[in-house]
Amino acid sequence: MDNPGQNKPPPLIVWIVLIPTVAILFGWIHFTERSVRIFERTSRESFVRDGFLAAHGKAIVLIFGTSLVESGLAHSDSLGSCVEKTTGQNTKVIKYWQESGVLSSMINDMPVLQQVQPSLVVIEANMLFYRGAEVPVLTRYGETFRNMMAFKKLHNVYQPDLRPVYEHELDFPIGTMRSGMIDSADLISFRNLAERWQSGGARFLLVNFPIEKGLESRKWKSSDTAAFKRNIEFLKKKISLEYADPQLSLDSSYFFDKAHLNDKGSIVFCDFFCRMMARQLKKL
Repeated sequence: MDNPGQNKPPPLIVWIVLIPTVAILFGWIHFTERSVRIFERTSRESFVRDGFLAAHGKAIVLIFGTSLVESGLAHSDSLGSCVEKTTGQNTKVIKYWQESGVLSSMINDMPVLQQVQPSLVVIEANMLFYRGAEVPVLTRYGETFRNMMAFKKLHNVYQPDLRPVYEHELDFPIGTMRSGMIDSADLISFRNLAERWQSGGARFLLVNFPIEKGLESRKWKSSDTAAFKRNIEFLKKKISLEYADPQLSLDSSYFFDKAHLNDKGSIVFCDFFCRMMARQLKKL
């Protein structure tokens, strides 16, 4: 026979204590998560600003990208040295990447971009194609809470040249990285800024970062390709833009997860990437 006492609701005092405790904890997590995001945005802006200030007359290459830039490109100094060997120009490479980044948001988050003048602007072509999948708020809060409980450092300074660390090969459908198509309206803020940069002599290079060869082939045969071409034409109405595709046809051994290049894939791709940057800088 069941014990009737087991079905009694918790005493009122439990609810009086529990509800405010949960509210305080949620507020704490919300404040912490928001402060981390603000710190990360400020840190990125400081990095870019300091990079331009430290250039001292060098040709400045500003690279916009997502996590594909993080995994696909060598250290900024290595890229700069590679370009210098070909062009003879002292070159400063500044990476501005953000996981699942969208050009419009990245421009709006960094007012300092309105005050600088790059020599060459390189854009990851993926940013004109797919919108990165947004992380749900509760997922972000959960991650922040776990990090807080593990006493992990939450306010990390932007270090764009740190290589990503994966304990094992990632395996997930590439479609989970996407959340719809980038529309031309998403590119207006970048196009306006780029037009001003172009008036100051900047050149623009759009680069296709390779993904696993089977997926690469399917991507360009999909109906989405029309939207990508539309966005290129939208930019070309205001700025001179060159498009470069390495057409490497790399198998999965060159990737962490069929999309993000590993060290082996990065070496192959960076050879092409450096040559494209050097070609543009020679035209200045």
